Amino acid sequence: MHVSTDLGMAMSIGAIVRSLMYEPLNNADVFSDQEQNEFHRVLDEACIMVARGQGQEVLWTFENRWDISTKEYYEMIAGKTGALFQAAFRLGAMCGTENTSTIKELADIGLQFGTLFQLKNDYLDIFGSEGGLKRPKYEDLREGKRTFVTLISLQYLIKNEPKSAKKVIEILSRQQRTERDVEQILQYITKTAIRKIVDQELLQRYDRLNTTLINSSTIPSSLKDELRDLSIFIQNYGA
Repeated sequence: MHVSTDLGMAMSIGAIVRSLMYEPLNNADVFSDQEQNEFHRVLDEACIMVARGQGQEVLWTFENRWDISTKEYYEMIAGKTGALFQAAFRLGAMCGTENTSTIKELADIGLQFGTLFQLKNDYLDIFGSEGGLKRPKYEDLREGKRTFVTLISLQYLIKNEPKSAKKVIEILSRQQRTERDVEQILQYITKTAIRKIVDQELLQRYDRLNTTLINSSTIPSSLKDELRDLSIFIQNYGA
């Protein structure tokens, strides 16, 4: 929003959306005041996390940082897409049980799902089928975004092809990128060796999530099956 319009408009829309977010909750008469307060707390925490994550991403852009570690990137998306999924899972769990262990476990799984969803979104922008994201491919490259794929690619290139890394960073740092610029970047970051690293990282995330589901002692087996189906859907989406 702040790119397509301006910062003021983005902040105004954000404030309106946040207010609308509370409306269904405030109008629900099936929850006690204590339950509504707890739901509000979860939503407020998610909003704070999203603001922090977005702030971190904006700071990287302001500082023109491209030496971002995988750990830093995971922390950033945990505060954005991860926080949204985590809040959704936590709220759903709170509506279905009073078992605090189950609520916490589902919230943690929601965070993993949110992280996985964002990584797959980044992946599809480069390696997905045409139309897999329901938007033009390479949109993140055109906007010069820091994504899972570009950061993994830069880590590889800095180590193995420093001149290529310098060229990619120079193009990504421009105010705007032409289609020719995008084509040049793709020549570097779609190398077979880089894709193998990216694929392996994604697979590890899927395995970690499924291991969490298998080892859970509080989540009903029927819900585990549904969550595994959701994991498989994300894994196959846009392929």
